[in-house]
Amino acid sequence: MKRAFFGRGRDARGLTLLEVMAAMVVLAGSVLYFGQGMIVASQSENKGANHTLAISIANYQLELMRKDPYFWTDEYDTACTCWDIAKNTDAFGNALPAMNDNLATASPATAHPASTPQYGAYKYVWRAVQRTDDVNLADLTVIVYVSTGSRLDVYKVTGLNRSPTIQ
Repeated sequence: MKRAFFGRGRDARGLTLLEVMAAMVVLAGSVLYFGQGMIVASQSENKGANHTLAISIANYQLELMRKDPYFWTDEYDTACTCWDIAKNTDAFGNALPAMNDNLATASPATAHPASTPQYGAYKYVWRAVQRTDDVNLADLTVIVYVSTGSRLDVYKVTGLNRSPTIQ
């Protein structure tokens, strides 16, 4: 029986080196593609966790504004159309700044540093503005800055505060 130099004979069994190398390339490509997908999924999960944290912080700050016992007293400053006096503290004894931040120029450099056991360290700016259409209502805005490594995420939450004299 005659055998071809580069071919297989009829009774030859097994794989050639070229077939094994091709299978290894396909397997390595599949593993790399799957690994890249895992990295993207992990980054997305991290961003989602930061988003949840920032929204929780912003809602916490918004509730501090709403529950401030000095909010509807005479500390409203008509010159800046905002609440300009800082008298209150949060549940952890941290002094709260006046609710008069300039949102147009807000940045992490001008933000108030804060820290709570449940949220850790973060920065925020806030502003409360009495509405012109109804003096018993105030528009509340909180901007939260959350840093993770070299990435800075900015989240803005708005709300409404109602004077306790109305229902």
